[in-house]
Amino acid sequence: MKNCSRILLICFSFFAYFSHAEVYRWIDEDGNVHFSDKKPEQIDAEDISERISNTNIDESSEAMRRLDQVLSETVGEKQVRDKELINDRKAQEHLERVCAKAREDLRILRGRVVFIDENGVSQSVSESQREVEAKKLESEIQNRCK
Repeated sequence: MKNCSRILLICFSFFAYFSHAEVYRWIDEDGNVHFSDKKPEQIDAEDISERISNTNIDESSEAMRRLDQVLSETVGEKQVRDKELINDRKAQEHLERVCAKAREDLRILRGRVVFIDENGVSQSVSESQREVEAKKLESEIQNRCK
């Protein structure tokens, strides 16, 4: 087991050594600046490896982790959102029941009807009054129901 650990340590050491890339900079006879990871043979090039930082490091997973942390909901926030959804659903179901009842009442009101007061006595209502009540109900349905 100790031998395996030593071999792995040596392999990782070589990997770290070879992963260090050198960067060279030189100017050609036309004045153009060139950069390369290989030193040109016939031109004097400057090794600028120590002056530059690692620029091609993929930090997207770290950035995504931070974004998830900022955007993630706490348990309490999720419970509040779930309660709001349930309340919205209940309110929508109630509105649908009210609208269905209003539509049925309007259907009845458009035909021949007899109005009865709270004592059970029939009331005489003119045709114009019936039409006014039907229009009111129709307007409410249009404003509140889908």
